[in-house]
Amino acid sequence: MTAVVFDIEQVDRQIDFHLRRVPTHRIPPHLDGDDLRQIVYVAMIESHTHYDPARSSPNTFRDRVIRRSVREQLSRSRWRKNRGERSLSDYVGEREPSHDDVRADELLRNEKYVFRGEVRAVIDAMPEELQRCCELLMYYTPEEAAEKMGIPTIYVLRKMDKIRSAFRKAGMMPE
Repeated sequence: MTAVVFDIEQVDRQIDFHLRRVPTHRIPPHLDGDDLRQIVYVAMIESHTHYDPARSSPNTFRDRVIRRSVREQLSRSRWRKNRGERSLSDYVGEREPSHDDVRADELLRNEKYVFRGEVRAVIDAMPEELQRCCELLMYYTPEEAAEKMGIPTIYVLRKMDKIRSAFRKAGMMPE
């Protein structure tokens, strides 16, 4: 591999060409054209030692490096936006993270634990045969639960009505 000194003007023209082709709605607000240009320049400097004239022409090599660095930067910024990450500059002036920074999956997990506890309390208050039926219905269809319990399916369906009424009394199901 031989290092090649690239013409800065040619590199600048290619960067301009590729940045003009990026839709403006894909560029995140914290990145402007100059930031992307600097990122591409850094990528060019880092990768120019890997240039092999036997494998591609200088134009093709520059083109690939520019496209890859722009694509990686846009996908990284889109990933950050979708994952709720914030840069450190967003926290300047804040004393504590806002409510929006709390991860949604943690809130959902906490709600599930509370809900499971309430469901468990309602199930524990039922008679033993309804408890067993309810446990089986969590994993099996009514037909399979009836088969496991050794009773006709109609009895399981009637027990399901009793289970529903118990949950309605507890306020966990609409009337």
